[in-house]
Amino acid sequence: MEISATALDNGDEIYVFFDDGEKAARIEKDVDGSDPWQFQVTEYAETGPVVTTYDTIDEVPDMYADYLEPMYVDSI
Repeated sequence: MEISATALDNGDEIYVFFDDGEKAARIEKDVDGSDPWQFQVTEYAETGPVVTTYDTIDEVPDMYADYLEPMYVDSI
């Protein structure tokens, strides 16, 4: 799995996960506290995108949290 990371002007971070060159998921981390969630996960399926929000890194599915946790710990 490959990951692309983008930092926005407001401090929020966006991670896009690719599996075999196809976009698999997009995760936005609310760094500045402007959203009612801390992580918003968009998973891309054949039927369309599915968006789920999480309040903590512990709630994010392990397949993404395992990649995010080292970056998350460094930024808090």
